[in-house]
Amino acid sequence: MRQDVRAYYLSLSITLVSVVVLLFFVKSLPAPASPYPSLNDVQAWIDSVEKGDMEKAIASAGKILQCRPPTLKPGPDYLIIAKQMKLDPAYFSTYPGKADFLRWESAFAVKGLLLNEFKDQSPTVPEIFKFMQRLVTLKSDEDSKRQSGSPAEILLKGYGNPQELTRLLCEMAYQEDFEVQTVSLLNEKGEQVHLLCEFRKNGAVDTVDMRFGKIWPGKSFADLLKDKSLRGGIWPEQVENCIHNFSYGVPAEPQDYKPANQDLYKYVLLTARRLDFHFGSDPRERIENYLRFFPDLKTNERFGYWRYPFIVMMENSVQADK
Repeated sequence: MRQDVRAYYLSLSITLVSVVVLLFFVKSLPAPASPYPSLNDVQAWIDSVEKGDMEKAIASAGKILQCRPPTLKPGPDYLIIAKQMKLDPAYFSTYPGKADFLRWESAFAVKGLLLNEFKDQSPTVPEIFKFMQRLVTLKSDEDSKRQSGSPAEILLKGYGNPQELTRLLCEMAYQEDFEVQTVSLLNEKGEQVHLLCEFRKNGAVDTVDMRFGKIWPGKSFADLLKDKSLRGGIWPEQVENCIHNFSYGVPAEPQDYKPANQDLYKYVLLTARRLDFHFGSDPRERIENYLRFFPDLKTNERFGYWRYPFIVMMENSVQADK
């Protein structure tokens, strides 16, 4: 009997010692890597963007993106853009740098102006348009000069050509959660003759003509296409003749095509739960989402990517290298 008791306690002691050793070993192991970035890294990124500290913002973004899986290769449509723009396809797979910081800073600046003007209200497109007209002036003769590299740069300059101001208005609306598309009217050679932009949100739609300063509240481009009286007396014959040859284009900034910025935005939202400004929405997904407004569409060949921001980026890059 006594031997049985001793054997029992000895076995229990050995078990307890084994458990203690096992717990000590487990505790000494490195903690498994979290699939999400730390709140400190995310907050450091937000603070750096708001303060304009490019070096710290880029470094913080690099730490945040360490959590993500290997980047997928860009889709064939993005590779087509790269070929047409004579852009190195590797651009889409690069980690954040100076150009990306300027994108974050631009989004922060544009959203900041909107928040300061409209507070917590949700402005309409006509209200955004009128606000923008107070900030910048249309100068069509600027077409041949160096064009602004970002929406914030257009604001800082204080003026711009129709394409620049269309880019700015689209960015302002994007920051206010509108779904946005540009509409290019093309001649027989496929060259852009005129440019419009269409905005949708919560069932409402508006169309804007920056060049002629015209807004059609509650009207889509399709409405303008069907009803000539809506555009009567506004456009010259050269534009009117191109009305049926058109293409939609998502007005995304070049940096938003990069998976690094798309992932960065998602990680920041998941960790910080809130970020006032937007960036990094996948342009392909923006097009796919917009197509729901065209349920009877048999082909989406008229929908694509607005090349203008890429053209400006490439031209300014060449000028900087000279």
